[in-house]
Amino acid sequence: DEFCYTRVYHYRLVAALMMEGFLPIATEGVILPKLHRKRCVVSLPEALHVSKSIRKKSKKFRFTTNQCFDRVVEGCRRQHGSRCWLYPELVRLFKEIHDAGQVNAIVNPRANMTKVEEAPVRLYSIEVWNDETEELVAGELGYTVGDIYTSLTGFSAQDSAGSVQLASLGGLLCKLGFTLWDLGMD
Repeated sequence: DEFCYTRVYHYRLVAALMMEGFLPIATEGVILPKLHRKRCVVSLPEALHVSKSIRKKSKKFRFTTNQCFDRVVEGCRRQHGSRCWLYPELVRLFKEIHDAGQVNAIVNPRANMTKVEEAPVRLYSIEVWNDETEELVAGELGYTVGDIYTSLTGFSAQDSAGSVQLASLGGLLCKLGFTLWDLGMD
Protein backbone atom coordinates (compact mmCIF):
# COMPACT_ATOMS: atom_id res chain seq x y z
CA ASP A 1 0.00 0.00 0.00
CA GLU A 2 2.53 2.62 1.15
CA PHE A 3 5.57 0.31 1.02
CA CYS A 4 7.75 -1.34 -1.54
CA TYR A 5 10.88 -3.34 -0.73
CA THR A 6 14.35 -4.16 -1.91
CA ARG A 7 17.13 -6.40 -0.71
CA VAL A 8 19.69 -4.17 -2.45
CA TYR A 9 21.69 -2.17 0.10
CA HIS A 10 23.57 0.67 -1.56
CA TYR A 11 23.96 4.29 -0.44
CA ARG A 12 23.16 5.63 -3.94
CA LEU A 13 19.86 3.73 -3.97
CA VAL A 14 18.94 5.14 -0.55
CA ALA A 15 19.87 8.67 -1.70
CA ALA A 16 17.73 8.22 -4.84
CA LEU A 17 14.79 7.05 -2.71
CA MET A 18 15.19 10.11 -0.48
CA MET A 19 15.32 12.39 -3.52
CA GLU A 20 12.05 10.88 -4.77
CA GLY A 21 10.31 11.50 -1.40
CA PHE A 22 10.46 8.03 0.11
CA LEU A 23 11.32 7.46 3.75
CA PRO A 24 13.82 4.60 3.62
CA ILE A 25 13.14 2.38 6.61
CA ALA A 26 14.18 -1.24 7.10
CA THR A 27 13.48 -4.58 8.63
CA GLU A 28 15.95 -7.41 8.89
CA GLY A 29 17.56 -7.91 5.47
CA VAL A 30 15.16 -5.64 3.59
CA ILE A 31 14.87 -1.91 2.92
CA LEU A 32 11.21 -0.84 3.00
CA PRO A 33 10.93 2.51 1.21
CA LYS A 34 7.73 4.12 2.46
CA LEU A 35 5.78 6.81 0.65
CA HIS A 36 3.12 8.18 2.99
CA ARG A 37 -0.17 9.02 1.32
CA LYS A 38 -0.56 11.90 3.78
CA ARG A 39 2.37 13.82 5.20
CA CYS A 40 2.89 16.63 7.62
CA VAL A 41 4.80 19.22 5.59
CA VAL A 42 5.35 22.66 7.10
CA SER A 43 6.04 25.75 5.00
CA LEU A 44 8.89 27.57 6.66
CA PRO A 45 8.69 31.33 7.07
CA GLU A 46 11.69 33.63 6.76
CA ALA A 47 11.87 33.74 10.56
CA LEU A 48 10.38 31.30 13.04
CA HIS A 49 8.52 32.52 16.11
CA VAL A 50 9.71 30.68 19.21
CA SER A 51 7.59 31.01 22.34
CA LYS A 52 8.97 32.72 25.41
CA SER A 53 8.71 29.48 27.42
CA ILE A 54 10.81 27.51 24.88
CA ARG A 55 13.39 30.32 24.73
CA LYS A 56 13.60 30.20 28.53
CA LYS A 57 13.93 26.40 28.58
CA SER A 58 16.57 26.50 25.85
CA LYS A 59 19.05 28.36 28.07
CA LYS A 60 20.18 25.09 29.66
CA PHE A 61 20.77 23.34 26.34
CA ARG A 62 23.28 23.54 23.48
CA PHE A 63 22.34 22.72 19.86
CA THR A 64 24.81 21.15 17.39
CA THR A 65 24.72 19.44 14.02
CA ASN A 66 26.74 16.50 12.71
CA GLN A 67 28.78 16.06 15.89
CA CYS A 68 27.83 12.52 16.93
CA PHE A 69 25.85 10.54 14.36
CA ASP A 70 26.38 7.20 16.14
CA ARG A 71 25.14 8.49 19.49
CA VAL A 72 22.01 9.97 17.90
CA VAL A 73 21.28 6.57 16.31
CA GLU A 74 21.75 4.91 19.71
CA GLY A 75 19.42 7.45 21.35
CA CYS A 76 16.76 6.70 18.73
CA ARG A 77 17.17 2.96 19.25
CA ARG A 78 16.95 3.39 23.02
CA GLN A 79 13.71 5.37 22.73
CA HIS A 80 12.05 3.35 19.94
CA GLY A 81 13.37 -0.11 20.81
CA SER A 82 16.36 -2.11 19.64
CA ARG A 83 14.30 -3.71 16.86
CA CYS A 84 13.05 -0.41 15.43
CA TRP A 85 13.57 0.23 11.70
CA LEU A 86 17.15 1.48 12.22
CA TYR A 87 18.72 -1.87 11.31
CA PRO A 88 22.53 -1.91 11.13
CA GLU A 89 22.66 -2.32 7.34
CA LEU A 90 20.51 0.77 6.74
CA VAL A 91 22.34 2.80 9.42
CA ARG A 92 25.62 1.94 7.65
CA LEU A 93 24.23 3.45 4.42
CA PHE A 94 22.95 6.53 6.27
CA LYS A 95 26.42 6.97 7.76
CA GLU A 96 28.02 6.68 4.30
CA ILE A 97 25.76 9.47 3.03
CA HIS A 98 26.38 11.51 6.19
CA ASP A 99 30.16 11.09 6.04
CA ALA A 100 30.30 11.86 2.30
CA GLY A 101 28.78 15.30 2.91
CA GLN A 102 26.46 14.80 -0.05
CA VAL A 103 25.48 12.17 -2.58
CA ASN A 104 24.19 13.26 -5.96
CA ALA A 105 21.03 11.37 -6.90
CA ILE A 106 20.00 11.25 -10.54
CA VAL A 107 16.66 12.91 -11.22
CA ASN A 108 14.15 10.70 -12.99
CA PRO A 109 14.47 11.59 -16.69
CA ARG A 110 11.68 13.44 -18.43
CA ALA A 111 11.02 13.33 -22.16
CA ASN A 112 12.37 16.86 -22.72
CA MET A 113 15.58 16.45 -20.69
CA THR A 114 18.68 17.09 -22.77
CA LYS A 115 21.19 16.13 -20.06
CA VAL A 116 21.26 14.11 -16.87
CA GLU A 117 20.22 16.18 -13.85
CA GLU A 118 21.33 15.44 -10.31
CA ALA A 119 20.06 16.52 -6.91
CA PRO A 120 22.35 16.63 -3.89
CA VAL A 121 21.14 14.58 -0.91
CA ARG A 122 22.65 15.30 2.50
CA LEU A 123 22.03 13.40 5.74
CA TYR A 124 22.32 15.14 9.11
CA SER A 125 22.48 14.30 12.78
CA ILE A 126 20.94 16.97 14.99
CA GLU A 127 21.99 17.07 18.64
CA VAL A 128 20.85 18.81 21.83
CA TRP A 129 23.15 18.73 24.85
CA ASN A 130 22.49 19.48 28.48
CA ASP A 131 24.92 22.32 29.18
CA GLU A 132 25.38 21.39 32.82
CA THR A 133 25.94 17.62 32.47
CA GLU A 134 27.23 17.72 28.86
CA GLU A 135 24.98 14.73 28.09
CA LEU A 136 23.28 14.22 24.74
CA VAL A 137 19.60 14.65 25.68
CA ALA A 138 17.81 14.87 22.31
CA GLY A 139 18.53 14.41 18.65
CA GLU A 140 17.30 13.37 15.28
CA LEU A 141 18.36 12.10 11.89
CA GLY A 142 17.13 13.95 8.84
CA TYR A 143 18.07 14.71 5.26
CA THR A 144 17.88 17.48 2.73
CA VAL A 145 17.14 17.55 -0.97
CA GLY A 146 17.29 21.06 -2.36
CA ASP A 147 15.46 23.42 0.00
CA ILE A 148 13.43 20.65 1.70
CA TYR A 149 14.43 19.12 5.04
CA THR A 150 12.90 15.75 5.98
CA SER A 151 12.93 14.40 9.54
CA LEU A 152 13.51 10.65 9.71
CA THR A 153 13.45 9.86 13.43
CA GLY A 154 14.45 11.36 16.72
CA PHE A 155 14.62 10.94 20.47
CA SER A 156 14.35 12.97 23.65
CA ALA A 157 15.78 11.86 26.99
CA GLN A 158 15.08 14.93 29.14
CA ASP A 159 12.05 17.14 29.71
CA SER A 160 11.84 20.01 27.22
CA ALA A 161 14.90 18.80 25.24
CA GLY A 162 12.75 17.56 22.34
CA SER A 163 10.82 20.84 22.16
CA VAL A 164 14.07 22.81 22.22
CA GLN A 165 15.49 20.56 19.50
CA LEU A 166 12.48 21.12 17.23
CA ALA A 167 12.44 24.89 17.81
CA SER A 168 16.22 25.17 17.29
CA LEU A 169 16.13 23.06 14.14
CA GLY A 170 13.17 25.04 12.78
CA GLY A 171 15.02 28.29 13.41
CA LEU A 172 18.15 26.99 11.72
CA LEU A 173 16.19 25.77 8.69
CA CYS A 174 14.55 29.21 8.34
CA LYS A 175 17.88 31.01 8.71
CA LEU A 176 19.45 28.80 6.01
CA GLY A 177 16.60 29.47 3.57
CA PHE A 178 14.83 26.10 3.59
CA THR A 179 11.22 26.42 2.41
CA LEU A 180 9.67 23.10 3.52
CA TRP A 181 10.05 20.84 6.55
CA ASP A 182 8.71 17.34 5.93
CA LEU A 183 7.91 15.70 9.25
CA GLY A 184 7.15 12.42 7.49
CA MET A 185 3.85 11.02 8.57
CA ASP A 186 0.50 12.75 8.91
